[in-house]
Amino acid sequence: MKIISGRRAAPFNVFLFGPQGAGKSTCAADFPDPLFLSAQEGSSELDVKRWCFDEKTERTFALTWDEVIDAMTKIKAEKGFKTLVIDELQAIELLCAAHICKRERKASLGEVGGGYGKGEVALLAEMRILLKLAEEVWASGKNVVFCSHSKQGKVPRPESGETYMRYEPALTTVNNADVSGMFVGWVSACLFLRPEVSTAVKGEKATAKTIGVSTGRRIMATEGEAAWVAKCRYKGVDAVIEVPSVKPMADFFKQVEDGRSVDAMKARVKDLADKAGGDWPAMVGKWLGTNAANDLAALHERASLLKDQVPAAAAA
Repeated sequence: MKIISGRRAAPFNVFLFGPQGAGKSTCAADFPDPLFLSAQEGSSELDVKRWCFDEKTERTFALTWDEVIDAMTKIKAEKGFKTLVIDELQAIELLCAAHICKRERKASLGEVGGGYGKGEVALLAEMRILLKLAEEVWASGKNVVFCSHSKQGKVPRPESGETYMRYEPALTTVNNADVSGMFVGWVSACLFLRPEVSTAVKGEKATAKTIGVSTGRRIMATEGEAAWVAKCRYKGVDAVIEVPSVKPMADFFKQVEDGRSVDAMKARVKDLADKAGGDWPAMVGKWLGTNAANDLAALHERASLLKDQVPAAAAA
């Protein structure tokens, strides 16, 4: 038996989701040498490679689930790209649902197998085939990026059973068929993209209303909160990253790369300590001279601690 230990720099596997116009496809196009596999025509203005489903008409979006699976099977053998982008995933899920209904000769998933969630379970099984094919592409050394719109779903609180609203990928999450959870669970990063919004009060006294006002910035959340789903297994990445119009993923890529380098992480910890001020520069400077600072896990922990100190120092 061969046992492999230590961190391994694998290709990216990322899920991008957010509301319409948040820039999901633009961010996906910023990954190295992308190939788009689509079920709708939503990226026509991007200068990227696209999988062609019909050479005669040059159709670049799938019309059936069989076309999607056939394309994924063939893509595994393709060499001329570095990143597979599946855009938009919720449109592909609709093709999958239509495929199941046609196969079972039913009008809706709710009628499949007599109901009771059996249609959604069948959907989960078919979508698992797509995920397995994507995993094979990723295992071959290619990056894999999923894109999806967002929706507001109800989440029960475990301690009370009360529900609250949360932004999550616009995929099926009901009747023991958590398609969204299956894809989010597989990726190393699930990133929530959205326009940044502040609030303002419009009107006076009894007629006053709180309204949302766009700041003009786009931001990307890498850590989950009560209000949205997100996660990031890559070390050293900020909880919130600004997304510029040009090279929108550059900061994310740099933070992931720095998170794999001891020297880069030491420099980042020192910079955060300097920004925090007070006793932090002296304390952290002394700690950086110890053997403990050569451990990436310890560096990430110290960086996480210092990130909380920098806003406080700025406010003071």
